[in-house]
Amino acid sequence: MYQNIIQLAFKNVSTVSDAVEMLENFDSLAKRPLVKEFVQKRAADMVYKLFRDEIKEVEETFEANPRRPPPMPFSHPKHGGLAIWARSLLVRLEKSMTAIEGLYFIPEHPHAKEALDKYTKLRAQLDSFIATICFNNSKNEIEQMHSQNIDSKLEVPVLIRSDNNHRELPPSIDQNPLFSRSKKSGLLESNFDCDLHKVMVEVSYWTKIQTLGFVTIPHNVQRLL
Repeated sequence: MYQNIIQLAFKNVSTVSDAVEMLENFDSLAKRPLVKEFVQKRAADMVYKLFRDEIKEVEETFEANPRRPPPMPFSHPKHGGLAIWARSLLVRLEKSMTAIEGLYFIPEHPHAKEALDKYTKLRAQLDSFIATICFNNSKNEIEQMHSQNIDSKLEVPVLIRSDNNHRELPPSIDQNPLFSRSKKSGLLESNFDCDLHKVMVEVSYWTKIQTLGFVTIPHNVQRLL
């Protein structure tokens, strides 16, 4: 009877942290040897299965990135935003791993080493993706901007009268009726370099990621902020 209740209870659990909490509750209530054994083996199997499923889902999400870019807010930069997305996958894994580490009351489980190895491998892949691929791609773009003389771009007036702005704009903006009205009325418009703005947003995001210990931003890049 008690075993059936345990199995039924775990059917409605979807997160590793909730499963660990429920397992701990059942373990504290189990007094008979057979029930105790069931909790520490069969019920623990369910917890580790949830953990392995969580790792697999995060791995599939991460590996699908080249084929299907992850959804990100429009305001996020290309490389810094991708790094923060990868960091969110890491946080998801770490939360489940923290819950698994709370299984102090369960003897060495046969699935524990396998699950830990998969977690360690995937965590290393995500760390490398953030610190190597994303950061290097962003750094290369910033270095290209340096070669184009950033100082000259910073000396350009930030605002300009629309009558004096002769830059070619994308059709989607140039044909916008609101833009046309402002052009006729000679209002002030932003003249800040678009490429420089893109780089500054990237740097601001990498500054946030730097606090997590993944990367170290060079001083000549930090001066853009």
